[in-house]
Amino acid sequence: MTSKQGEFFLSGFGRTYGSPGDSFITEGCQAALLQSTGGVLGHAGTALAKSGLDLGYGARYGKSRRSGRALPGANPLRFIRASLAELPKRLAADGGPICLRMARADDEATILAWQRQPSTRRFSRIPRVPSIEEHHHWFNSRIRSESSLLTIIEHASAPGGLLRLDLVDSEPAGTAFEISILVSAELRRLGLAKQALELAREWIPDAEFIAEVFPENLPSQKLFISAGYQRLESGLFHHLPTE
Repeated sequence: MTSKQGEFFLSGFGRTYGSPGDSFITEGCQAALLQSTGGVLGHAGTALAKSGLDLGYGARYGKSRRSGRALPGANPLRFIRASLAELPKRLAADGGPICLRMARADDEATILAWQRQPSTRRFSRIPRVPSIEEHHHWFNSRIRSESSLLTIIEHASAPGGLLRLDLVDSEPAGTAFEISILVSAELRRLGLAKQALELAREWIPDAEFIAEVFPENLPSQKLFISAGYQRLESGLFHHLPTE
């Protein structure tokens, strides 16, 4: 898709399709395993992999924490999932309401269709289109995961995109997520992506967010900058907790 038409907003989601051990990580693409959380960060050679995934968050990204609250309980994401319904709706450029909700079993086919769009694969680490079986395995592992928040961006009460948060660090000093986002082709240029990023921040104000964007993906870089993210020397985009 050309820049005139509006690029498909995509960060790490399409490039980390699956976690280490998932069948989709094949064809010699060795995923870099996050030692402390069993997370789903990408692949040797990327900025995230080069950052030293077995180190603490501050050592990896050179940033001090501002959050003093840790996520409670054996499953630290449970209370976060429950609070999603409390978020207020936002408005798209066409006036349609925007909200986030947790992904459900009936979203599987919709997400697969988004993943098969050429603009999605353009910025994917694994450019080939996933099979139905590969996508089914990935999708079920994500909605059952205790370290991932897979949400649907709804526009006018219909699925319009996907926002995913993967836990990359959870320590007494605070919590960090890798954030990934995509918007369906027919809803580009309506502001869904930026509104969804702002909703995510409102949803989890105490966490640090990190996004990895391909250097050639200029629309996504502009998106994260417009949402208040700072680009680090590593090329990652970073957003600190709300004061």
